[in-house]
Amino acid sequence: MHTFLPFLVLILVSLPYAPQPNPLLVEARRLNSNGFFTVDLIHRDSPHSPYYNSQRHKKPTLGSISSNHHIHLSSAYYDSKVVETDVIPNGGDYLMKIAIGTPPVEFTAVADTGSDLVWVQCSPCQQCIPQKSPLFDPSKSSTYQAIPCESQSCNYPDLKSECAQDEEYKGSCSYLTQYGDGSQSIGILGQDTITLSSTDSTSAQFPSSTFGCGYNQQGRFGVQGDGIVGLGNGPVSLVSQLGQNIDNKFSYCLTPFSSGSNSKLKFGVDVAGPNAVSTPFTTQDPPVFYQLSLEGINIGSTSV
Repeated sequence: MHTFLPFLVLILVSLPYAPQPNPLLVEARRLNSNGFFTVDLIHRDSPHSPYYNSQRHKKPTLGSISSNHHIHLSSAYYDSKVVETDVIPNGGDYLMKIAIGTPPVEFTAVADTGSDLVWVQCSPCQQCIPQKSPLFDPSKSSTYQAIPCESQSCNYPDLKSECAQDEEYKGSCSYLTQYGDGSQSIGILGQDTITLSSTDSTSAQFPSSTFGCGYNQQGRFGVQGDGIVGLGNGPVSLVSQLGQNIDNKFSYCLTPFSSGSNSKLKFGVDVAGPNAVSTPFTTQDPPVFYQLSLEGINIGSTSV
């Protein structure tokens, strides 16, 4: 029996936590005259994935764009009164290509609508998970800058950020982002040029973008990507940083795994269609999540 992933569209009409426009960011070249661009979402088990395993491919798993072990509340919002159970990763993640630095170094990272920070593993690394790409070396990028700990950018509500204690990073802003299963990334917050390649073989650069340079990763990340691209609703996510460059909108379409073609992640205004409907998001804590008001559920004509 074939497993079909539903057609999913997510529209960000406004991002209340979006940062103030960066004059360098506003100059980013758009890939399309209509004001949008598209990147591939690559299933973890797709032949297009660098982590493709032909034996595993015979037993495809159903996954979500929101990485299975990243979708729970971070420890900053943990409530000990809530009953919870572990969610075991099944390798059904979706990956996207992102390049960082000058010259750009390309990574294949997990696309995650349930988290905020964009981070990749950096050199020198104290504890890193195996990956296909080389570690990012900030010393080799002419546009990299570590964020000082006294900067306003070292105070995000959903990150545990503070002045780094290690002598090597003294004066820089360190971060700790933790996921619901206890997995975590620790590193330095920095700014550099992020480059996204479109499906039409063009690319756009976004200077001075904030990201995490991770040098200590712990937990169940496994061998499934070079980092995480946070697409959540918080202020430091990729979509929030791109902000007005994409009219604060993005959408994605998950194709059937059996189709053999990549899914698509589209940034910008081209998010409408003849059967598209919309509903407003609600603004609640934590700000990183997209939250809706559920009015009811019907099975056929029966309300449940």
